[in-house]
Amino acid sequence: MIILDFLFYYLALYFFSRPKTLFWSNPVQRASYCLGLMSTSWVIAILFFTLIHVVRKFNFNSNYMILLVPTALILIWFYGYVYDTKGRYYSVSNSNSQILKINQNLGMSIAWLVLLISFASPFIILLLDTK
Repeated sequence: MIILDFLFYYLALYFFSRPKTLFWSNPVQRASYCLGLMSTSWVIAILFFTLIHVVRKFNFNSNYMILLVPTALILIWFYGYVYDTKGRYYSVSNSNSQILKINQNLGMSIAWLVLLISFASPFIILLLDTK
């Protein structure tokens, strides 16, 4: 949970510093969107790796791939519920955690780097399998 708290805190901090990016949501909601999509990318990467290397059967025309859309929506809702509604973001931001005591620009850069790597990971797994 420390990793998710770190990523969520610095993504929210990034959106707090840029308030005009999405005018229909607050920065905490935007961070939950990013973290939900990042987690969905992790699920996709694990699914691709399992199908390619463990089951050894992968088909792009699989009907179960459509289940990733509700998975993303559920994860976005879950992170919004935990961090915004239940107030976990505010307890994390008010805590004296050692992991949150790095430079803000470095923390935001690490969060965005993890976000970009997460989005690229399913594609990297597919490219590594090409022969």
